[in-house]
Amino acid sequence: MNWFAPFSDLISCLALLTAFCIATCFPQSKALGGVDLVQLTDLHLFGGVSENDRALRACIAEINRELVSGKPVNCVVVTGDLGLQDLIATGAAGHRTVVANAEDLLTTESKKFADIVATSRVKTWLFLPGNNDLIDENPESLRYFSKFLADVSSDIGGTINIVNLAAGGRAAVYEIGNLSIIGFNNASFKSNNNVTDSSKFAESQLAALSELDSRVSRANYAYIFYHVPEIDDPYLVRTNPALAKTFDKDFRYSAWTVKPAVRQAWNNIISRENVRGLFAGHFHDYHRDTYQNYHWVRTLKYAPASLIKLYLCPPVAIKNQERIEPSEQARGYRRIHIDDTGSVRSQIVWMTSNAFIQSPALSD
Repeated sequence: MNWFAPFSDLISCLALLTAFCIATCFPQSKALGGVDLVQLTDLHLFGGVSENDRALRACIAEINRELVSGKPVNCVVVTGDLGLQDLIATGAAGHRTVVANAEDLLTTESKKFADIVATSRVKTWLFLPGNNDLIDENPESLRYFSKFLADVSSDIGGTINIVNLAAGGRAAVYEIGNLSIIGFNNASFKSNNNVTDSSKFAESQLAALSELDSRVSRANYAYIFYHVPEIDDPYLVRTNPALAKTFDKDFRYSAWTVKPAVRQAWNNIISRENVRGLFAGHFHDYHRDTYQNYHWVRTLKYAPASLIKLYLCPPVAIKNQERIEPSEQARGYRRIHIDDTGSVRSQIVWMTSNAFIQSPALSD
């Protein structure tokens, strides 16, 4: 018996991914032309962990320093999990209720967040929600995220352009030349790891994919930013495999819990040639290779584009990494360069206790 036979599809896909990475090494010198972005994700500012606030301020200071030193940044994209659920909801998971003074809390905390963002030298910030910005991952609770960003925009007074990429319509696409930075609100796609919720949320999820389909079809070069990646969850693979889904044998470890029609609609979109990059967050795994390669993935059924085009960003928050030495934590942000031909070059900037360290010069 050939022990490797069941993994042949995955190995082939990873070989393609490796070739793709080698072909898109990040330039060490200042790039000519194109667009430069910074992706931040999973800030978790409202859970009472002061380290997360400090870490965001440190990331902004480092991005400012890079900008002053000559590394351009056109905009910052935040791919979810500000942590609004911790701010305005109480109760056990799956049974949370919104507090009576939620609107007041959003208004108060938006001012504090605006004060942090106002220290940025990058004058355009794009935002998407994460599953922890909804209430129990219910897509109907998006209004709290929208209100918070509207308040931040008002508080910041026009000094920084705050864009809600989950607002729908034209607001979900940020055009830079012939490049389309497309927001995809998939904050509900984890569905609480619950098959019942995947059915309950399916209509909303398919509607979000239909909107994404129309945006991608109009784009010359499309770059999709969202929260939950369609890939194995490293928590299920590396930390607690006992929690893998028993109701979905093909995608037991997937970070998505969705109906087959949802996954198929996504695969149809991302397989298009004009989709040049997928950028997501969501994970809090402390292994740095989680964000740099996909050799740890167990599932064989993903469409090739799910791995080949995907860039994972490490979190800013310390969640699930409190016991790891700062020098070994997987936290920070991702720098992204898109050149005039639409090709993506990228690297992670790792955050330690007193320094930021750039990843090797490969498109991670």
